Amino acid sequence: MSIYAKGVAVLLAILALVAFGWREHHQGYVAGQAEVQARWDKQTAAIDTAATAAIQQAASDALANTRAASVAADTAAQHQAEQADFKKAIIKRVSEYAERQTTEGSAAAGAAGASGVCQLDADGLRIWNDANAGRAGGAAAGASDDSGKSAGAVQ
Repeated sequence: MSIYAKGVAVLLAILALVAFGWREHHQGYVAGQAEVQARWDKQTAAIDTAATAAIQQAASDALANTRAASVAADTAAQHQAEQADFKKAIIKRVSEYAERQTTEGSAAAGAAGASGVCQLDADGLRIWNDANAGRAGGAAAGASDDSGKSAGAVQ
């Protein structure tokens, strides 16, 4: 065999080894790429699942907070309406009492020759204090008897 033939045979052997090595390298690259892609897909699926669960939880929490705020607003509005009704009842009760005292005082003063003025007696002071303390006092008792005293007053 000639030297050229041996050289060509060596070159062909080297070329075969390089081709085989490239093929093995390429198969390893493809397998590695598939493994990395599978891992990436698994991670993104887990992240998507967690994000979806977090969004659903946030939506559920927002709905619960909205309902709680609605209940609180309704309760506050009801309390405000009750306070307004209570204040109207106290004002009406005190006004009626003052009018009655003025009328009774005028009649008594006219008979005695004095001017009729509205005076504050113990019952009027109790009604005034109850109104300022936020209690219904005589207004909660409702009506008064003919003497002008409230039905709930202690005598």
